[in-house]
Amino acid sequence: MYPPFDGVHSRFRDAWRRPEDEAPDFTAIIERVRARGDAGRMPAPAHWTSGGGGFLDAALSGGPDVHLGAGVIVMGRPDGPSPHGGIRAGARVRIGAGSILEGSGGIDIGPAVDLRDGVLVVSSGHDLGRRSLPWQGGPVRIGAGVVIGAGATIVGPCRLGDGAVVAPDSVVVGDVPAGGFTSGVISTAGGPRRALSRS
Repeated sequence: MYPPFDGVHSRFRDAWRRPEDEAPDFTAIIERVRARGDAGRMPAPAHWTSGGGGFLDAALSGGPDVHLGAGVIVMGRPDGPSPHGGIRAGARVRIGAGSILEGSGGIDIGPAVDLRDGVLVVSSGHDLGRRSLPWQGGPVRIGAGVVIGAGATIVGPCRLGDGAVVAPDSVVVGDVPAGGFTSGVISTAGGPRRALSRS
């Protein structure tokens, strides 16, 4: 026998009636996060440009001529879980539209780096060896002249050496040597560098 569905129990009744494959409505959660971000939002450096429509909730610093594409989401501050949090970029960095940079563990981007559209960079995770899954920093270091293809995912801790190339839709979970090329899923390094056009 089920308990009566009144008051507190009504939300459980509604959950039981929803088909399992129906996506939950996250609208209220997203609005709360946006409101929190708006309250403490940190502005982009004056010499950076943005395509607009993004969400900037990170300590951003770095060189001139950095461009954030439309809809870019950046998060991470040194007052968060790690004093190394934030995103630091060299001169002439391009971050493509729809990219997400989670910088709570710190993301350092060298000069003349090209992150294509839809790239995900994650600089934190959890200690999967413990039941409570405590936060764990995973800093990401991207060297000068690196090209990261559209839709690629970079998971720290990792270092991408100067001039490295990450193919579109790759998942990188380790270091890539300078001048190296990597592609595929759960890839960490590959053979000699192959060019991706900068268009």
